[in-house]
Amino acid sequence: MAALATAIANIYEPEIWAKYFLEMTTEKSLLVQSGIAGSTPEIDAAASQGGRICTMPFWDDLSHDTATTDRSKVATDDDTSLAPHGLTTGEDIAVKHFRTQSFSVSPIVRYVAGDDPAQVVISRFAKWWQKEEQRLLLKTLTGVFADSAIATALSNDVAGETTTTDPAKLIGSSQIEDTRFLLGDAYDKFTAIIMHSVCFKRLRALDLIDDVVLSTQDPKVPTYMGLRVLVDDGMTNVAGGTSGRKYHTFLFGAGAFARTDIALGTGDPALEIYRQPLKGTGAGQLDVITRRYFLLHPRGVSYYDADMAGVSPSDAELAADNWTLAFMAKNIRFARLITNG
Repeated sequence: MAALATAIANIYEPEIWAKYFLEMTTEKSLLVQSGIAGSTPEIDAAASQGGRICTMPFWDDLSHDTATTDRSKVATDDDTSLAPHGLTTGEDIAVKHFRTQSFSVSPIVRYVAGDDPAQVVISRFAKWWQKEEQRLLLKTLTGVFADSAIATALSNDVAGETTTTDPAKLIGSSQIEDTRFLLGDAYDKFTAIIMHSVCFKRLRALDLIDDVVLSTQDPKVPTYMGLRVLVDDGMTNVAGGTSGRKYHTFLFGAGAFARTDIALGTGDPALEIYRQPLKGTGAGQLDVITRRYFLLHPRGVSYYDADMAGVSPSDAELAADNWTLAFMAKNIRFARLITNG
């Protein structure tokens, strides 16, 4: 058994693999590549604060309402004084994710299969976490749009409750453009769109998808009217009241989500190997454990954590109506479209 332990140690070094999988999780993340999620020094600093939530203050836009006194004034030659307007601030409250996962493998398998299963697990953890991030993002959006004010301002629901071939109830250029213009003259903030493959297939059939080469190293990526397209069959889709499905599609602007990893302390590694030598009737078992503490937060929406049972929100708590607008709706960088396909 000592020889086997030495061979395994020679194949991988936990500290090196931990750094590798965290870097690859970010580097290969479609959320990061598409610009949907990203970080800034301010976001990194906020995430490093203690506690299960963090506050990201922001300056409100300068007030401008043509129906009030928020307009320019005509200059005069008398002693009338101009009343200055002040700056106001708000708080964007983000919740931290403390998440872990582990896989168990039997080292003896490497002698049968010819490959080390532990090495396979470690090398694939980065992609596993990328998928997990997209899943948590969709859970978050479910909760965000459970807020009636957000749903009213930023959702375009054209779906019916039955199976239909009516173009008005299916995804198409008109439906997407109506959703883009929920932001009015800020429509051009959107840079990416994520949808179910059923919706993507329809857009391809309508010849609305272009395949673009971003670099010589990367394969072609699909775009719609300049928007980077992400396809995910984990996208929310619910049964219609009578028949059929209702599919949720989301448009995003750059930096719509704040994303950053929280540095783990000494003795609390991001990737850890735990060996149980008595398992497998003495052949041993390896538990490969990863820990990720991170921020994945919709900018401009605050999380209400009073009903959060643990140190981090569960899937159900993320998807519940625990969110409220912090920014003006027009300054939010995402919107939702609901269609029958």
